[in-house]
Amino acid sequence: MSDAHRFVQVDRDLLTRMSRDATIFLLTRPLSIVVWVLLGAGLLWTLVPFGSALAAAPSQAGRLVVMPALFAGIMILYVILTMTSVRRSLTTTMPEGTSVSVTVGENELRVESARGTSRVAFSTFRRMKAGPDAVMLQLRDSSAMTALPRAVVSDADIARMRAKIG
Repeated sequence: MSDAHRFVQVDRDLLTRMSRDATIFLLTRPLSIVVWVLLGAGLLWTLVPFGSALAAAPSQAGRLVVMPALFAGIMILYVILTMTSVRRSLTTTMPEGTSVSVTVGENELRVESARGTSRVAFSTFRRMKAGPDAVMLQLRDSSAMTALPRAVVSDADIARMRAKIG
């Protein structure tokens, strides 16, 4: 059990780095991979007629560029909306200028922040990923996740959480 009470001061740089880790986590989840495959297939499917029209009649190809541009735009929008949502969530739960502490117990995780104290059993989580600046925990039976600053979670704590969460 982690007896050390570690805390970190939240600043803009920490939020940016945690946002990056959490965004990567969200954009590489299995459901997101399915979305990426479908969007990529749609993009390729619309590029084939565009390429054929460009080769056959370059003057007519201009109107066919709309669909590939639409698919590319949706892909970019998906990333931007994910980044924005992650950043908003992190700044709400861990406002800049506050401190966050994490204590990893035998069967639960205790997190203290400006928004209060949470005690969460490891059985609540179904998946965990430790990035360079954030530890992401996905809730069981939900697509919701939470992120903790990596600076307050030791390597031993991560190993313990992996053993409990899977």
